[in-house]
Amino acid sequence: MEGKSADKTQLQAVARGYLIRKAIEAKLRSFTANERLIIRLQARYRGNKVRVETKWQQQKLTKAAGEIVGLQAAIRGALARSSVQVRATQAHQSEDVVTKLQALARGALLRKSLNKDTKELKAKSTDSQIVRLQAKARGMLLRKFLKKDADALTSDGASGAIEELQAAARGLLVRQAMKEQKQELQAANNEKLHQLQAGVRGFLVRVAVGADKSALEDKEDTWTRLQAVVKGMLIRQDVHEKRDHLESLLPSIIKMQAVARGWLARDEYEDILDLLEIAEEDIIDLQALAKGYLLRKEFQSTRTELDGQFDSVVQLQGICRGYLARKRNDIFLAELEAASESVARLQAHFRGAVVRGQFADTIAYLEDEEDAIIVLQACAKGMVQRKKFQDKLKFYNDNMQKVIKIQSFVRAKQQGEAYRSLTEGKNPPVGTIKNFVHLLNDSDFDFDEEIEFERLRKNVVQHVTANEQAETYIDQLDIKIALLVKNKITLDEVIKHQKRFTGHVGGLLSNVDLASSDPFDLKALNKNSRRKLELYQMLFFALQTQPVYLARLFTNVREQGTPAKDMKRTENLIMGLFGYAQKRREEYYLLKLITRSIKEEVDRCATLQDFLRGNFFWVKLLHSYTR
Repeated sequence: MEGKSADKTQLQAVARGYLIRKAIEAKLRSFTANERLIIRLQARYRGNKVRVETKWQQQKLTKAAGEIVGLQAAIRGALARSSVQVRATQAHQSEDVVTKLQALARGALLRKSLNKDTKELKAKSTDSQIVRLQAKARGMLLRKFLKKDADALTSDGASGAIEELQAAARGLLVRQAMKEQKQELQAANNEKLHQLQAGVRGFLVRVAVGADKSALEDKEDTWTRLQAVVKGMLIRQDVHEKRDHLESLLPSIIKMQAVARGWLARDEYEDILDLLEIAEEDIIDLQALAKGYLLRKEFQSTRTELDGQFDSVVQLQGICRGYLARKRNDIFLAELEAASESVARLQAHFRGAVVRGQFADTIAYLEDEEDAIIVLQACAKGMVQRKKFQDKLKFYNDNMQKVIKIQSFVRAKQQGEAYRSLTEGKNPPVGTIKNFVHLLNDSDFDFDEEIEFERLRKNVVQHVTANEQAETYIDQLDIKIALLVKNKITLDEVIKHQKRFTGHVGGLLSNVDLASSDPFDLKALNKNSRRKLELYQMLFFALQTQPVYLARLFTNVREQGTPAKDMKRTENLIMGLFGYAQKRREEYYLLKLITRSIKEEVDRCATLQDFLRGNFFWVKLLHSYTR
C-alpha cells in the first residue's frame, strides 16, 4: 500500500509538473507574441523613471547653483594659476632654446625671401647657364647653413648637468607653487572674490590666447613646419638625454617617485573623499544612471549580436531543448513504465473527463447556435441540390437532341403498342383506353368536318396569298398612275402592267353594299361600325404584339383539360389571327408567341420530367406552322 501511495504521489507530482510546464510554455508563448508591447511598456516605464530622476536632479542642481558656481570658479582659478605658473617656468627654462628657435626662424624667413628673389631673377634671366650656376651656388650655401645649424642644435656640451639643475629647480618651484596655491585656497573663502578672480583670469587668458593665435595665424604654415622640425629634434635629444640620466639615477628616482606618488595619492585621495562626501547623493544618482545606461547599452549590443546569430542560436537552443526534452522524456517514460497500470487508469479518467467536458461544451455551443446551424445546413443542402440540378440540366441541354429523339422513339413505340393492343387485343388496359377515348367519340360527321376545316384552311391560305398579290399589284399600279399623272410614263405601259395581273381587275373591289343595314356589320360606313372596327384592330394588334396574354391562355387551356374539338378550334383561330404565317411580320409574331408560351410552361414545371411529359398547346401550333 505504501509503495502504491508513493507511486500515486510521484505520478501526481509528474502530472502537476507537466501541467505547470504547459502553463509556463503558454505564458512564454504569450510573452513572445506580445514581446513588442512588453518592450514598449518597459521603455515607457524606464523613460518615465529617467525623466522623473532627471527632473529631481535638475531641481537639486538649481537649488545648489550658487555653491556649484563658486566651486567651479575656485577650480578654474586653481587650474588657471597652475597653468600660468607652468607656462612661466617653461618659458624661463627654455629661454636659450627659444632664442635659438627665433634665430632659426629668422634665418628660415631670410632664406625664404632670398629664394623668392632668386626665383624672380631666374624667371627674368635668359641665360640658362648662369641660372644653373646660381642655382648650384645657392644650393651649396643653403646646405652649408643647414649643416651648421644642425651641428649647433645636436651638440651635447654640458647638457647633463644643466638638465639635473633644471629638474631640481623645476621640482622646487612646482612644490613651492603648489604649497602657496594650497595656502591661498585654504585662506580664501569669499565667493565673490573667487568669481572675480576667475573672470579676470579667464579674460586675461582669452586675451593672451587671442594674441598668440593672431600672431601664429599670420605665419601659420612656416611656424608649423619649423615647429615640427625643431620639436622633433629637441624631443629626440631630450629623450635621449633624459633616458641616459634616468638610467643612472633609476633607484633614487624610483624611491622619490614612490614617495611623491604616495603623498600625492594620499592628498588626492583625501580631497576626493571630501568631494565625494559632499556630492555623495548626486554621485550615487549619477552612478545609477551610468550603470543603467551601460546595462542598456550592453543589453542592446548583446541583443544585436544575438539577432545577428539568430539562426545559430535558434538551432543551438533547438538542439539543447531537444536533448533536454529527450532526457526528460526518457526519465518520464521510465517512470511511466514503472507505473503503467496506474497511468493508464489515470489517463482513461482524464480522457473521459476531457471528452465529456468537450462534448458538453460542444452540445452547449450547438444549442446556442442551433438556428444558425439549421440555416447553414439548409443553405448547404440547397447549394448541393442546386448544383445537382444544374449538372442534370447541363447534361440534358448538352444531349437535348438525343433526348428528344429517344423520347419521340419511345412515345411512338408506346403509342403504337397501345393502339395495337386497343385494336387487336381482347382486354386492353384502362390507361390505353383512357389515352384513346377521344378517338372513340369521332364519327363520320366529325371526319367530314375535319376535312371541311382543312379545305377551308387551304382556301383561306389561297385567298391570303391572292390578297397579298393583289395588294402588291395595287401598290405598283398606284406608282404607275402617279408616274402617268406626272407624264413620266405612257398609258400603254399602264395597260401593259394591267395585263400582267393574273386575276380579274373587277374582283379587286368589294361587291358588298356599302350602306349595309346590319348593325353588327363592320364594313358599314356608320360611326359605330367604324369604332368597333378600330377597337377590333387594336385588340388583334395587342394580341399579336404582346404574346403574354395568349401564352397564359394556352397554359389555362392545358390545365383545365379542354376537349380536343375546342383545342382544334382554338388552334385554327390562332393560326387565322396570324394569317397562317404567310407574311414575315405575322410569322415573326407567331414564333414570338411560341417562344413566350414555352417560357411560361418551363416556369410552371417543377422538374425536368414534368416538362418532358407535358402535352402543351404550343406543340400543336408548331406542328401547324411546320405544315
